[in-house]
Amino acid sequence: MSSKKNSPAMSHKQFPAMDTRIDMSEVGANVNGKEIYYGGSKATMMMSRQFLTIEREGLVLTSVSLRHVILVSTSDSNATGDREARKSVTISFIKISEVWTCLPYACTTVANAPEALQLNFDCLDADAVASDIRIAARIPDRLNSSTSSSQRSFAAILNPVSGNSISSQILREIIFPILSQASIDLTTYSTNAKGDAEKFARELKLDKNGNEFEGIIALGGDGTATEVHSGNMRNLRLPFAIIPVGSDNSLSFTIGIRNVVEALLAIIKGPVIAIDVLSLHELPAGSTTIEGDAVIYPMCSIAFGVMADALLDIERTRWMGKIRSPLVVMKRVLYDGFLKVGPRRYGWTVKYRPSPSPFSTCKIPYRESCKVCEAEANPPEKLQPWSKVPFNDFAHVTIGTHPGKTMSIPNAKLYPPAHWADGRAELYTVKGMWLGNFLPHLIGTSKGHVYYDDPNVRYQKCSEILIECSQEPDQGPGSDFWVVGIDGEVYRPKTASIGVKINHRAAQMYTYRDFWGEVSNKGLLSSLFSSTPNSEIKTL
Repeated sequence: MSSKKNSPAMSHKQFPAMDTRIDMSEVGANVNGKEIYYGGSKATMMMSRQFLTIEREGLVLTSVSLRHVILVSTSDSNATGDREARKSVTISFIKISEVWTCLPYACTTVANAPEALQLNFDCLDADAVASDIRIAARIPDRLNSSTSSSQRSFAAILNPVSGNSISSQILREIIFPILSQASIDLTTYSTNAKGDAEKFARELKLDKNGNEFEGIIALGGDGTATEVHSGNMRNLRLPFAIIPVGSDNSLSFTIGIRNVVEALLAIIKGPVIAIDVLSLHELPAGSTTIEGDAVIYPMCSIAFGVMADALLDIERTRWMGKIRSPLVVMKRVLYDGFLKVGPRRYGWTVKYRPSPSPFSTCKIPYRESCKVCEAEANPPEKLQPWSKVPFNDFAHVTIGTHPGKTMSIPNAKLYPPAHWADGRAELYTVKGMWLGNFLPHLIGTSKGHVYYDDPNVRYQKCSEILIECSQEPDQGPGSDFWVVGIDGEVYRPKTASIGVKINHRAAQMYTYRDFWGEVSNKGLLSSLFSSTPNSEIKTL
């Protein structure tokens, strides 16, 4: 995994979003009813909106979900004899069967690597058949060429202790076999300590063959993803992907990637979308401008107050798994409320530069183009004067730039009006209050509600935020009163003031909106096999 020094700056191709509204009546003319040669004898091929099936005498021999087709290629047939000239068609796909059990929020191995991830058959007019299958399977043009000429290179940074230390097994038994079928070469870096992932991403240059990487992948949970993203933003700013193999994968869940299979489909089939990115800057007390290099680039959210306090407890209870987050938050609130007469209050000073925008729901995670993000492709460069949040003390402050979801509370949406690429940050502040007034805000957040009209709450869209810690003794840098939660990880600022900026469309993410939209309201397996023909199915 050596790399060359002082490599030139890279320029990476922008892959446009695909139009997923395909009229199947215009596709399949070369497929449906096509006589093919499968397993040495004749068979018939049919293609519906979701499945490609091969039948012989009314019996379905095999059925492949079109969503999971990742590559289609043709080659000269090995058939001999007096038959007409024909080619062999090879379909590579992600296998969903007895090998992998895929649930809405997980993907686990139950056997060793599969014997095959390919379907092969011979037919006349193979190029036209392959073209129709590619269109129906929504395979981008960059994957249409043969495997020998379309090799793609990615860097993957693995946290080997993520997900109860099974991430290495998932890499070996699931990720490598699938990506190799899609002609993706993976250069893997394994971390040994906290901070390694950020360092690897920050120092990444060229792959082992001296070529540019197309993208960078984080293999782990939220902490690994944040480190890789932050290091990547300081370096090459490659298109970024998350394969969720951690104990908590809220960051991937926010972008619509709920399990390993969906993550691999995003990497293989795309598209790549531009998103806004927050940057956190440490500043001296009394600062009025945000300057200097960022110390970290959060992916989704920055939290102060009750939620940051809870993260201190969550760090010590990782052994509890995914249920620890809601339990610890409730414990912290109830404990403070009943034994300390209300949640802890913080005497911060919070300022922001307003950047008004109508409240609406971003359509990007639901496979639709977002008019707000498109209209704000070039937001105004002029900064507004600073405004101050009119609270003397706070219970909770969060800053985000995307809707923000969590796997531990699936219905929660921290910033419902947030958009992925509108050039604005979301500032949500809650005044210091008694438990009876604060608890409804936590419950409401878990249901996706924000109390815009509550006098104890402020929700602002802005371009920059300044937060200065309390001047009280023992409440500055180094104390538990000045702790920040960054994408679910604890961070302790070294200065008395923090600045947060929005970096418009500064990052690129791999996503798979088509698949996310189709299965968002039902289980993965039921959606995959809901339209399977009523015949005996023999899976490969």
